Amino acid sequence: MSARPPTKSARITPSPTASPSRQRLLGTQATVYERPGDPIRLTSYEVYDKKAKEWVNYARKGLTGSFSRYEDNWETLLSPDGRLLAERGKDYTSDKYDAIFITDRRTGRKTTVKTVKEPLISSIRAWSNDGSKILLNIERSKGDEWLYPGFAIVDVATGKLAMADVPGTTENSFGWDGRGEGVVNQYGSDLRFFDASGRRLRDVRDIGDLPAGTLDIFSPSGASFATECPDGELCVWDSRTGERLRMISTSCDKLLGWYDETHLYCWELDNAAKDRIEVIDFTGKEIRTLVDIPDGVGYSPTFTRTP
Repeated sequence: MSARPPTKSARITPSPTASPSRQRLLGTQATVYERPGDPIRLTSYEVYDKKAKEWVNYARKGLTGSFSRYEDNWETLLSPDGRLLAERGKDYTSDKYDAIFITDRRTGRKTTVKTVKEPLISSIRAWSNDGSKILLNIERSKGDEWLYPGFAIVDVATGKLAMADVPGTTENSFGWDGRGEGVVNQYGSDLRFFDASGRRLRDVRDIGDLPAGTLDIFSPSGASFATECPDGELCVWDSRTGERLRMISTSCDKLLGWYDETHLYCWELDNAAKDRIEVIDFTGKEIRTLVDIPDGVGYSPTFTRTP
């Protein structure tokens, strides 16, 4: 649920006729389809290894180019300009802290940010749109589930960490709000807004559901957000008033986020020989394919909004 500053953004129509470049993705039979002007880029993904029974992480070397395997990481996330790489390894530090590592790929400088003490973890949620901050989710396990008692924001320039405990532990992760200044979380069928300190600001009622793994519920301008409606369709809402702006009837099975201000992208799982990530317009029409992958493969993508 990463968010974007409320700046005016160009409306990009993803042409269905221009020929995209193709790249077969390392570690899987998936193919990514890209064009130079795409407003989002696939920058990392995870593939489920059935033999090892674990997820394997892959990340891109920049906003374009090839991917590398990061088998020692739980998460690897590239900054919007492609310069900085945020990583969270599979092991705690020697003094039992979870940590993230931020590497400047131009200079090689690496910053370590210790976060929470074992057994808590601090999963990497999203970069801010300007690359100045990273949002982390603080998590603790409860049986087979993970609960979210709060969040943390990393100042990338200083490496300082600001922790926020949120009363009323939730089963849903925190994401950036539409302005990139605070966060949101789903409580029941409501979307709850918090400031950067964790103070509750307001609720937008009866929005439906945010599918797990949906990173970009807010449009690039921050003016709108999208959810799965209470009746199963997709809904677009006004971020300020909470008014429902439109309903979208689509064959997509899972919302993933916003492609640009007038298009969404989502998983289509059962209408073709391969599972596909599709760009759709507000009529629900499929405009183009971003990724396809053989059916039955465990695959989790992360896209980065380009500057």
